[in-house]
Amino acid sequence: MGNLRKNDDKREYLEEFSEGVATGGKESKRGLIIGAAGLALIIGLMLLITQATGYDVYYGEKELGFVASQGEVMDNIANINSAISEKIDAEANVDESQFNFYRDVRMFSNKDDWSDIAKEAGDKCNIDINIYDIFVDGKHIATDNSIDGAVNAMSKIKAEYTEQNPTDNYDTIDFAETVEIDVTQGQETEFAEDEVIYKAMSECLTVQTFSRIESEEKEEYEIEYEPTEALDIGTTKIKQAGKNGLIKTVTEIEKLDGQVVNKEAAKKIVIEEVQNQVVLVGIKGLKANKSGYVSPTRGTLTSRMGIRWGRVHKGIDIAGALGTPIYASRAGTVITAEDKGNGYGNMVEIDHGNGFVTLYGHLNTIECKVGDKVIPGLLIGTMGSTGNSTGVHLHFEVLKDGENLDPLQFVEY
Repeated sequence: MGNLRKNDDKREYLEEFSEGVATGGKESKRGLIIGAAGLALIIGLMLLITQATGYDVYYGEKELGFVASQGEVMDNIANINSAISEKIDAEANVDESQFNFYRDVRMFSNKDDWSDIAKEAGDKCNIDINIYDIFVDGKHIATDNSIDGAVNAMSKIKAEYTEQNPTDNYDTIDFAETVEIDVTQGQETEFAEDEVIYKAMSECLTVQTFSRIESEEKEEYEIEYEPTEALDIGTTKIKQAGKNGLIKTVTEIEKLDGQVVNKEAAKKIVIEEVQNQVVLVGIKGLKANKSGYVSPTRGTLTSRMGIRWGRVHKGIDIAGALGTPIYASRAGTVITAEDKGNGYGNMVEIDHGNGFVTLYGHLNTIECKVGDKVIPGLLIGTMGSTGNSTGVHLHFEVLKDGENLDPLQFVEY
C-alpha cells in the first residue's frame, strides 16, 4: 500500500510539473516579446534623441537658432557679415565674441544653417556697421556707409576732367589735396547721399596731372680757334671738322585743373655727341698765351697797369709806329667801334662771352663795325694817338664783368 501511495504521489507531482512547465513557457514567451518591443522603443528614442542634439545659438541675449555644431556659424562669419550687409544696406561687422552656444536636445527639431542665423541676426540684433568718414586735407566732408561714395566721386571728377581736357595727354592723374577715409564701427547713423558726397568733394578737390614730353633738338657745334705761328696772320686752316649733336629732352609738366604750374626738363639724353670745329689761325710774328689770348699788336710795352701820374692806369700801353696793325686778341663780337669822347679816342671793344671784354684805344683807324664776328689775329684797326694820348701807342684792357684785370695775365710782351 505504501508503494502504491508513493507511486500515486509521484504521478501527481509529474502531472503538476508538466502543467506548470506548459503554463510558464507561455508567460516567458510573452515576456520576451514585451522586452523586445521595449528595447526597440528605447533604441528608437535614443536614435531620435541623437538626431535632435545640437546647440542653441545666441548673439548677446538674442536667440538666433539651433545648429548641429558651433563650426557651422563660426566658420561662416564672413558669409554672415555679407548676408546682414545686404539686408541692412550697410557693411556689417558681427562681433564673434557675442556668439554663445548652449548644448541642447530638441525633439523633432530641424537644424538651422549659417544663412538662417544671419537672417535672424539681421532681424533681431543691433549689429555694428562700418562708418566711413571722408576728409580732404583734414577737413571733414561727409559720412558714408561704404567706401564706394568717395571712390565713385573721385572717379567721376577725374572722368569729367578728362572729358573737358581732351588734349591733356597726362601720364598720371590725381588730386593735389590729400583724401583720407577713416573707418570706425558703430550703430547706424545718418549717411550722406552719393550726389551730396560728389558735390562736396568737387568743391574742394583740385585735379593734378603729370605728363612727360620727349623732344629731340640739335646741338650746334661751336668753333674753337687755335692760334698758330706756323701760319701767316690772316690765314686759317680747319684742323677738325665740326659735327652737330642730337639731344633728347624729357620735360615733366605739372598741371592743376588744366593750368601749367611747373615745367622743367627732368632729363637730357645725348643721342649723338657734338664735336666742335677747330680752326687753326695764323699769328706769325705775334705771341699766343696759354689762356688763349693773342698779343694784339707788335711793339714795345711802355706802361703797365697800376697807379700812374696819381691815378689808376687800367691797362697796358704798347708803343709802335703810326699805322701798325691792331688785331683781335681773342674770338668774339664787336660791341664798340667809335670815338665815344671818353679819352680813348677811336676805340674798339670786343665781347668774348662769359663776362670777358677787351678794349683797344687811341686807334688811328677802325677796320671793323659793331656786330662783326672776329677771330684771333683778325685786323680791327691801326695804331694811332687819338683821344687823350701822349704819343702813338695802343692802350689795351681786359675786363671781367666790368672789372679791370691785369692784361699781362692774358697776353705776353
